Amino acid sequence: ENNRLAVLSNVPEALTACYTHKEGEMLAPKYQEELAKCCEWADCIVLGPGISLEPAAACITDTVLSGCTGKTLVADADALNILSENRSLRQKFASLDARTVVTPHVGEMSRLIGRDAAYIKRNAVRLAGELARELSAVCVLKDAATVVTDGRRVYVNTSGNSGMATGGSGDVLTGIMAGMLCAGFADFREAVEMAVYVHGLAGDACAGHYGRYGMKACDLPDAAARILAGAEQNVKEGN
Repeated sequence: ENNRLAVLSNVPEALTACYTHKEGEMLAPKYQEELAKCCEWADCIVLGPGISLEPAAACITDTVLSGCTGKTLVADADALNILSENRSLRQKFASLDARTVVTPHVGEMSRLIGRDAAYIKRNAVRLAGELARELSAVCVLKDAATVVTDGRRVYVNTSGNSGMATGGSGDVLTGIMAGMLCAGFADFREAVEMAVYVHGLAGDACAGHYGRYGMKACDLPDAAARILAGAEQNVKEGN
């Protein structure tokens, strides 16, 4: 609830369903019920950004995992940290009847698999594949070169630049990915790969306009929209 005005001030078209809780408390049953109803009508669910590691966040995670059968689920940020600490929720995630994506950066990957960052960077493709197979998900391991894999096929993305190593950039990727996953791609993995590629192109466009030191995460969505508009125009013109 305390984030509602901030959200609506910046995104007035957003539909919001809010909850309140005291520090250290679980999510109240009435909010669990409301969240479950939200999951019923959703096509794609994003879980994690901003939910914290409070007991209420673990309850939110459990409620969403219980309500995403047959849907698409992107787990990011604190959802990944919760999965790294809660074995039962991790097993529940791995057994979901849903199309699932996990999007760890190297630090989150370190917590998920218990390896240090240097080791992960040296073995990114293999470790991303192992996590994808364990969780029955597409793994997006974010770094200078981002690895996308379902444990069989591997895509390594090189669009983007160091200016994207800023707070909120990964959240924008998750939002772009959710949109791509609702856009009607025949191939689920291809939608994820396209989201990573477009996100990187948006970062390159922002670096060209603002410079790598001046760009912010909030610049990325508009750049992504312009890139997609240009792609749509090229399709119309047969290019």
